[in-house]
Amino acid sequence: MSSTWFSRGLLVLAGLALCSFASAQQTYLVSTINQAQETPPTGSPATGSACLILDQTAHTITFNISYSGLVGVESAAHFHQAPPGTAGGVILGLPPGNPKIGSLATTPAQEAAFLAGNVYINIHTTVFGGGEIRGQVFVGAVPPPVLFCFGDGTGTPCPCLNHSTPGANIGCLNSVGTGGCLRTLGFQSVGCDNLRLEGTLMTSSTAIYLQGTLQDSGGLGTPIQDGLRCVTGNILRLGTLQNSSGASIYPGPGQQPVSIRGATLAGTTYHYTIFYRNAAAAFCPPGTANWTNGASLTWIP
Repeated sequence: MSSTWFSRGLLVLAGLALCSFASAQQTYLVSTINQAQETPPTGSPATGSACLILDQTAHTITFNISYSGLVGVESAAHFHQAPPGTAGGVILGLPPGNPKIGSLATTPAQEAAFLAGNVYINIHTTVFGGGEIRGQVFVGAVPPPVLFCFGDGTGTPCPCLNHSTPGANIGCLNSVGTGGCLRTLGFQSVGCDNLRLEGTLMTSSTAIYLQGTLQDSGGLGTPIQDGLRCVTGNILRLGTLQNSSGASIYPGPGQQPVSIRGATLAGTTYHYTIFYRNAAAAFCPPGTANWTNGASLTWIP
């Protein structure tokens, strides 16, 4: 599934503040690897799987490939180009070892082949020199993020009636006249995690990125400080960042990916929000902090 990346930005039009959007050419790919796809089939009991991310902007293919049960000893591994049921030539070499985790440079022609389903992973062994197991690579399904808990007054009222504009899909207004915005970038894949949580339209202060197991108040949020807390259940602090021009992205330098820090499980939905300082004494006293909207993500393998 292609990813839409939400970039930082502020559009002010007749008092309406929105997060700006920018598309990036990234596609999530998957592969199931077995003997039945070899031409001819080998009868090997070995099986495997892979997740991959094709980036047509950076011109790379990032991969996480694992397998078990080989009859022979691995002698080579490649990406080959051919449709299912057909043998094709090598287009990219893969590193030795299991699992194979890394990234390779791609050409536009190779990228087109990946997107068309005309590339396969081939694991060669000392017993099956032409390939013991093979896996065709296809575009995978990624559940889209679900945004919720908006500070626009259509659900739970903001603490000081500091409501943002309906349809802006952001948090309650802060002292700089905008509502904090949380969007996601990349893919929430346990094996190929390139997920980024991006906060914008906040104050230029500290921001705490949070993961919860439940939406607060059924997704409507609970009034706390100057805004609405959007997540509850088992809440984990992913990390703290210093905003610059009201924006930051988790994970920052030296911080763990969301899947590792959050110990996420494939098939499970987690909920995210940002708690940030807003220490303007005259704004919505006695509160000194605010929240962005929430975002729910169902993780995939």
